[in-house]
Amino acid sequence: MTYVRLLRRTAAGGLVLLAFACGDRAAPAATSTSVEDGVPVVSNTGSGDAVSGWRLREVYAVGLRDDEPTFEFITTAKVRDDGSVLVADANGGQVYILNADGTVRHRVGREGEGPGEYTWLDGAVWGGGDTVVVQSAGGRLTTFDGPELVSARRVDWGFRWNGNVSMQIADRRPDGSTIYVQGGTSPRGAGEWMPSAVLRMSADLETVDTLRIHDGWFDARLDDRNPLRRWGGAWPTASGFVVARNDVPEVTWYDAEGSPVRIARWDHAPREMTERAIDDYARAQVERGSRELTDEALNRMIADQRAAVDGPIPIWRRLLATPDGTVWLTDFGAHPLDFGNRAHVIAPDGTWLGSIRTRPNTILMDVTDRWVVGVEFSPLDIQSVVLWEIVRD
Repeated sequence: MTYVRLLRRTAAGGLVLLAFACGDRAAPAATSTSVEDGVPVVSNTGSGDAVSGWRLREVYAVGLRDDEPTFEFITTAKVRDDGSVLVADANGGQVYILNADGTVRHRVGREGEGPGEYTWLDGAVWGGGDTVVVQSAGGRLTTFDGPELVSARRVDWGFRWNGNVSMQIADRRPDGSTIYVQGGTSPRGAGEWMPSAVLRMSADLETVDTLRIHDGWFDARLDDRNPLRRWGGAWPTASGFVVARNDVPEVTWYDAEGSPVRIARWDHAPREMTERAIDDYARAQVERGSRELTDEALNRMIADQRAAVDGPIPIWRRLLATPDGTVWLTDFGAHPLDFGNRAHVIAPDGTWLGSIRTRPNTILMDVTDRWVVGVEFSPLDIQSVVLWEIVRD
């Protein structure tokens, strides 16, 4: 077993030593390649317990000390090759650019409805240099150069959910010519998949091209108490994007025009929620909602959850990809409020690289070839931004 030793900064500014296991070494997965409809398909066998041999070295955590920004609901945390991190906090109405050491380089704009202001942050992406594009309520895009306002306008994405804009800004290409976004359409009906899209918008924000329609969210209204939600996701790469569904052990790479380039598949043994996990999930819901229930009501709630659970635990919670197309899939955990503690990594050529341990109570938000950025939740539900460096043994 390999252990990673980390120095952790506390809220009081002290240092504590943390360690977590990277896992035992295992033989790499065996791969074979076939072709389906002209697209190479890489099949990985024996990949379930393989470990990549990578480890994460924590660089900093920001958001715990009095002299640091306070985060309430982080919608975006994106890292660049130089270690700079862009953070958007919807509830706090703030956007920050952090240096590679965690110090604040710029605060970008502020909450409000005037020039250089925004309401309800949907997300933010990097442009060139310190250029930042912020997406806020109503499809408004505001561009900043560091703290300085460059432009602001509302955009009709041409893609709506029940009459409302439902888009998530995902990336801006290095030359600034296009922006990738994701979103969903109106439900087809209970028990069916609702489609989502990958779109490309021209640099002048005048033209929108639909690059790919994919399964976005399974409409489970037949019994919306079932906590095992199924969804699909997309993530941009430097040359295109990747798409996957969290109930299928498969990832597809697409080029910049939306044509499939490669498919990767791997072994996956379905997992079921145990009675203990259902009990933990129901109790956690009560705690998160600050509700006081009698033992009888709590037991009834747990019984209802047991009756509602349908299907295996989804394979992954978040789909991420580096610019070169290396895919990271974070564990779903034992139940929806359990973030898991590992991520599975697949190379751009479709080869399964293995799994890497992550810290519990942490959601990974973005990855590059060198860096991983995530959001950690304290026992008091306080959010902090954490940056790790990837160390390859």
